[in-house]
Amino acid sequence: MLNAEIQNSQPFQETASQWYLDLLCAEMIDRGQLEATRYLHELLRVQPVPGQTVKPFNSFKMNVQQRITEYEVRLNGQTGESISWFADFLSVGGNEALQPEVALKLATDFANPPDDAELESSEYETMADRTFFRARWRHCYDGLEVDGDYIEVLLNCAARMPFSVSRVWRQPNLSQTPILR
Repeated sequence: MLNAEIQNSQPFQETASQWYLDLLCAEMIDRGQLEATRYLHELLRVQPVPGQTVKPFNSFKMNVQQRITEYEVRLNGQTGESISWFADFLSVGGNEALQPEVALKLATDFANPPDDAELESSEYETMADRTFFRARWRHCYDGLEVDGDYIEVLLNCAARMPFSVSRVWRQPNLSQTPILR
């Protein structure tokens, strides 16, 4: 029973993980790589080796796991609505296989922009080894641009799939009373 209680509470895992990551940070600082230590906790994870029995005050084995790809989701804290998502692995292998008009139609289908959206840009781009199609809409209300509002789709045309969709779209407050966001 004691073993199950220790494994469920996992204080040993947190302590061992923090100790090992601190050790790696100290080694990186000694090598003059202070900037890299800021990202270490995001890119590495220390986990117990599966299947082993953990006993109090005994040693146990841990694995260091590396994040291979990035996936990010941003949500509105008040409504839970998706603001954006990005999946790096979906951007690999993109090309200019689609005509720009076809790529824009596909991006529009994914973005589903409202009627008051104005297309700001739509073109192929290359960053490092990634080629993709970017479509971006801005929010205009009664002929005025709503500052900070946009919809953007980054599309891998070889896969005919987006790898990033961002949507920041608010109803303008035209009253004298400010709205806290």
